[in-house]
Amino acid sequence: MSFLIIVFGWLHVFFAVGWIGGALLMTIVLEQSFRALSPNTVAEFTNRFMPRFGVVMGVFSTLTIVFGAPLFYTMTGGRFFEDAMGRADRRWNGARISCSE
Repeated sequence: MSFLIIVFGWLHVFFAVGWIGGALLMTIVLEQSFRALSPNTVAEFTNRFMPRFGVVMGVFSTLTIVFGAPLFYTMTGGRFFEDAMGRADRRWNGARISCSE
């Protein structure tokens, strides 16, 4: 296994887990806890928490994509729309059409 595949794969999975974990924290834990708090407490917490949370989620989602692209490139050998024999891979026709328009 290529060293680059290991590095890009590890970073891609790390940031994806952080991104999904943050989303689950927000939907499962925090939103349920807000029901037991007063509206003023929820508003104060949200005003302090959401700016930081938004930045972290933005960074993690961006880095998931940033490390996923070279991972895909490394794993396919740069042949995004071809099979191992160099022929056009029919499974990617929709992606090729959407990228060219």
